[in-house]
Amino acid sequence: MAGSPIRKFGLYLNLIYSFPAAVAVGAGGGWLLDRWLGTAPWLVFFGFLLGLGAAFTVLYQTVERLKREKE
Repeated sequence: MAGSPIRKFGLYLNLIYSFPAAVAVGAGGGWLLDRWLGTAPWLVFFGFLLGLGAAFTVLYQTVERLKREKE
């Protein structure tokens, strides 16, 4: 049973906003911690990688949802 086009649009729209937001939150959190602890640039880099991992997790979950709806 295929999902409705509006539902698919919503899933894609979720990706458009959540992917860059996850990366920005991770890097921004790292930047704030770097300013507070004086460890620049290490926590920005770590936060960026953590945010990127979260973004790809959201991407994977969305692709799996789309596959399930396609069946």
